[in-house]
Amino acid sequence: MYWIYAILFLLAVAAPAAIRSDFVGLPEEEAETLFIFIFGAVGFLLAFAKEKAILRHMKEKSTLQREKTDITKDLSESYSYIGATNRKLELVRNFIFSLPISFSAFRRGEADRAFSFFSKTLRLYCRTNTFVLRVIDTETGELVRELKTGKHRAYAAFDAVYLLKSDRQIREDARCLIVRSPAEEDGLVAFLIFPKSKNDFDDLHMLEAFATEGLLLSTFERTVAAK
Repeated sequence: MYWIYAILFLLAVAAPAAIRSDFVGLPEEEAETLFIFIFGAVGFLLAFAKEKAILRHMKEKSTLQREKTDITKDLSESYSYIGATNRKLELVRNFIFSLPISFSAFRRGEADRAFSFFSKTLRLYCRTNTFVLRVIDTETGELVRELKTGKHRAYAAFDAVYLLKSDRQIREDARCLIVRSPAEEDGLVAFLIFPKSKNDFDDLHMLEAFATEGLLLSTFERTVAAK
C-alpha cells in the first residue's frame, strides 16, 4: 500500500516539470495545480479507505474477542455445572447404596453407625462440621432423633415449637439457616439447622434432599424399634 502513496507523491512532484504548456484548454499553472490536487485527493481517499478498513478489522477483532470471552465463560460455567451435577448424582447414588446397610445397622441396634455415614456425607457436601438434624413428631412435638455436630449456642433456641410453627422449606434468621424436609413420613418431619456464619451453601435444594434422607433414616429406626 505504501508504494501507491510513493507513486502518487512522485507524480505530484513531477507534475510541474511534466506540464510545459497549456493542457486541455487550461493554463499551465492551473493544469499543474489540478494534477497536484488530483494526486493528493487520490492519496487522501486511499488513506481514508485504508483507515476505515483498519477500523472495521479492529471492530471485528474486538467482537471476536468478546465472543471468545463469552464462549470461554459459558464453557467454564458448563464444566462447573456438570461437575456439580456429577457430585450430586454421586451423593444420591451413595445414599441409595447405603440404605440396605443402614437398615441392617438399625436391626442390629447400631443406630449411631447408620447415622454416621449420613453425617459424614453432609459434612463433606456442606464443607462444615457444625450442624444439627432434628426429627420431630408433628402431633406430639416430641424430639424423635437429634444428630448434632460441632458447637453452636443458637441451636438451643430452635425447639420443636419454633420449628413446627412454619411450613416454609427454607428459613433464615440472623443466626441460622433452617431447612425442613419437603414431606412428612409417618407423622415425622426433619429439620437441618446450620449456623449462617460458618456456611456458604451453593444449592439449598440439595439440603432439602439431605433433610429428607435424615427423615427416612429416622423412619427406619422407628420402624425397626416397633418390631
